[in-house]
Amino acid sequence: MIIISQTITTIIGGFTLVIMYAMLGLIFSYHIPYSGAANHQIFIRSNGIHTDICVPVSNDLQDWNEFLNADDFKSRSNATYYSFGWGDRDFYTVIKTWDDFSFPIAFKALMVPTETAMHVEALNYTPSASDHCLSFEITDEGYKKLCEYIESSFYIKDSKPLLIPEITYYGYDRFYEANNSYHVFETCNSWTNAGLKNAGVKTAAWNIFAISLMKFHK
Repeated sequence: MIIISQTITTIIGGFTLVIMYAMLGLIFSYHIPYSGAANHQIFIRSNGIHTDICVPVSNDLQDWNEFLNADDFKSRSNATYYSFGWGDRDFYTVIKTWDDFSFPIAFKALMVPTETAMHVEALNYTPSASDHCLSFEITDEGYKKLCEYIESSFYIKDSKPLLIPEITYYGYDRFYEANNSYHVFETCNSWTNAGLKNAGVKTAAWNIFAISLMKFHK
């Protein structure tokens, strides 16, 4: 009976933590003030799990082909935008959509600090606003800070991001080693949210869910 009671207590405690975690994610999804002139367009894309930051391949402030190895994307050399995302390495490289969802991988990603990866997809079109893609206008200073933030997320070796070989979703995207650990309070969506804050966008103090990040910016 004691063992059963302890098991029930553990289960209840686990559910309580999950509910508190979800509530915190919603509570901290309110906007913080922002003001400033804007002349650079960026996009946030979501597949329902991950969110990515989309920026032009090149403009007067940043040429991403000088940072990345352009040969990694030679199958889409006409790309006009790069889509950047950060996340748990195993979760990112295995779980592409909800159909691929694996509870053990998701549980490990949230509960144990894990290795991370940067995902970069080359887009040969300009994203357009939709339920799954949000558009933002930011200042020169905001764009510079956003690019610095994205660059700082890559693990650098010999002055270049370190490619994770032979892993791709589509053939025109790549995974790279990343800095920092993934855990319950530092997720792929909180990474995107922090990127928006660095860009000067009015956003949440903290955001852990793709759905709340997208909904609160409409």
